[in-house]
Amino acid sequence: MEIQDGNENETFDDGLTGVSRFAQDLKKSIFGIVFVLLKDHEMSIYITIILCILEFIQVIGLCFHKEFASIWGSPDIYDVVRKATGYTRFLPYLENSDTTVYSAILFVLVGILFLGFLNSIYVHYVYTRKKGSFSWGVILLRFIVTLITTILCLPVFEYMISFLSCVDNAEGESIHSIFGDRKCFDGVLLAGGIIGVIGAIFVVIVTFITTLTLFEGRNLPNNPISRVSSRANMFFTLYKFAIVLLLNFLIGTEYQIILIIFIMIGSIILFYMLQFDSPYYNYVMAKTWAIGAALNLWTAIMLTFGKIMENSVFTEVILTWLLGIPLVLFLTLQTDDKRMNYLLINVNQFENGKEIINQVTYLLKLLDTQYSDHNSAVLLDGYLEVHKQDCPEEACPLKRKNKVLTNNKIIRNLLSKSLMKIEFSFFNRC
Repeated sequence: MEIQDGNENETFDDGLTGVSRFAQDLKKSIFGIVFVLLKDHEMSIYITIILCILEFIQVIGLCFHKEFASIWGSPDIYDVVRKATGYTRFLPYLENSDTTVYSAILFVLVGILFLGFLNSIYVHYVYTRKKGSFSWGVILLRFIVTLITTILCLPVFEYMISFLSCVDNAEGESIHSIFGDRKCFDGVLLAGGIIGVIGAIFVVIVTFITTLTLFEGRNLPNNPISRVSSRANMFFTLYKFAIVLLLNFLIGTEYQIILIIFIMIGSIILFYMLQFDSPYYNYVMAKTWAIGAALNLWTAIMLTFGKIMENSVFTEVILTWLLGIPLVLFLTLQTDDKRMNYLLINVNQFENGKEIINQVTYLLKLLDTQYSDHNSAVLLDGYLEVHKQDCPEEACPLKRKNKVLTNNKIIRNLLSKSLMKIEFSFFNRC
């Protein structure tokens, strides 16, 4: 018995070692591919802005789903808005097609995803083996990954999940929500549902991995994907997937309140993350994302208001939404950069590590752009003056006499002091 137990433990340890080795190799492969995609490449800011705008149009279009038709009022205007926002998604085009066309498009999408997966394997193989030319493979993979993680993420996921969307008819039978004459999980729909789930899981995994890793972490203001972290982008992706799932499985007026509450809470969190804690170094990109989040929040507010006012005298909710869009754009554009508030925090009175990181990150951005941006230089001078008043030490660099220090040296001294506080706080936690 003892010998058998020992053999079992050895086998178990070997299994853990094998799993760990596989996980390590997988991580290296993923980061190798990400390195290749980011190397010597800077995406056009105009293309990035267009992709961002289209993403928010897709998300806002979900608030005009047919489940909410009775809330918005003005059916003619509602149909126009729904069709206009639906141009960025597959599903509205295919609601009037038959199951043959519907299933054929699914197989085409899955084939494209599979070819992209094979291409990623090829790129990784050539990169690790250093054999052959893989420039065309990198360009193709970069193109596919960019589309999958931006404007194709929501439409492809929504389309694949739609095969599982079912409702009960008057007789109590479960039928497909789009093809009312077909029973759920019957024939082609069953095969499409299985393949759709596999494809949807693949899209989710690829989107999560690329969203978390495929960005420029350095402070490069001219790079549109240069940002502090991907937390806001990750939440945006989760928000999109969650809304699609809820709209496909919570069908009926009895679920409207649940859907609206979820949309409202998600929109508030997303707006806060992109407006008051924007991760982007590039000012234009930060404003673009903030405007998109503001319009999404405005749509969620009007959807909530429409539900509250449903079956009342006021039925022109969608007109109010349209009239409020210019005001939301104006207010978002006029909003000051909230990161300037980080400069007002006394370096000796930080409440948590996040405040230190926010101030250090913003100061480094100002240092890098002070010669090309006059506003950055003015903000740095103002920061030095504020700190000069708050510095309690007589040996403070700002109070030294007969010694000339440049702004860069002074600020970097202060930054090193802040970084020492971060390390001290970290070791205290340990």
